[in-house]
Amino acid sequence: RDARGQIHFNSVDIPQAHLPDLARLLRQNLSNHPRLGNLFYQIEMRGTKGMYTFRFDDDEDRKDAFNRLVESLDLAEIDIDSWYIDVALEISKPFHVVQWTTNAHSALLGLALPSLTDAQVTTIHNSSYFNIDYSAHLYNVAGFRCSPGIRGREDEVSHINVYTTDKAVTYQLHKGAFSPHSNTSLFPGKISALLDDMVTMSRIFAQCAGAGGGAGADVDAEATTQDGTARFEVRVSLRQALVSLTEFPDELLAISTVCIPNAVWWDFKFYRLAAIHYVLKEFAKDPAHTRANVSSLTLGAAMIYMLNALVSRPSDWRAEKALAE
Repeated sequence: RDARGQIHFNSVDIPQAHLPDLARLLRQNLSNHPRLGNLFYQIEMRGTKGMYTFRFDDDEDRKDAFNRLVESLDLAEIDIDSWYIDVALEISKPFHVVQWTTNAHSALLGLALPSLTDAQVTTIHNSSYFNIDYSAHLYNVAGFRCSPGIRGREDEVSHINVYTTDKAVTYQLHKGAFSPHSNTSLFPGKISALLDDMVTMSRIFAQCAGAGGGAGADVDAEATTQDGTARFEVRVSLRQALVSLTEFPDELLAISTVCIPNAVWWDFKFYRLAAIHYVLKEFAKDPAHTRANVSSLTLGAAMIYMLNALVSRPSDWRAEKALAE
């Protein structure tokens, strides 16, 4: 049961040594089931993120990390052509939030797909397979997602994800203050809860910016601020794990990333949230019949759109994109 009283299914951790017994008993017990006799299932290893890091310029360290990752696999028994692995490069600077620059997307895409020509990279960049994730509606800084399809076959790349980790601070598994809000949150009976959620959000942003956050943070207290890193991730076939993302030129690093002091980044989010809160607080005071005006409805929808973009990538929903434009 979460903080709002909603019940969720529990998960059960199974020791690795018992997985063969689980697989055997599961298939045995379901073999005579009229619909599940030919059961197909997968086992997902959880809690492994960050366990197999390696120094970027150390080939031996990379090999050691890969060997630790696959030690639980019987490579002689699996179809290696159907196995994929995420290889990622993380860029960080102490006391800074690192963001990707939008104008370097083509160069980053070319790095992930080295066999393609510039023209082919441009084609993918301009296609529906390429999705830009702007950071809080700052159009000069953004990550992207791309599934190149047949264009990625030669490099054996199935997916590319270029993103930042500053949103991890506000990630929630269950519904809460940082969950996406909808326009129905502006209804008279719901807007008070929305305003309360925004106060909760402001406290987190303030903590990330420093002791006092937007309300007068101690700029010397860098140790209390929240860093954010930039990650460049490619999903490649297992056989490509040791040869993917082995280089990242300094020239590309210089044009593709921007380092923003923690206090500046989190104060920006704090003050934008404060401005949205000010508008919506005035909404709450207005009588219901005035809030039904088209101009009021449009402004409210814009505020929700901007609010959600502070903690997650802007919505791809066509109506919201049209509202932004």
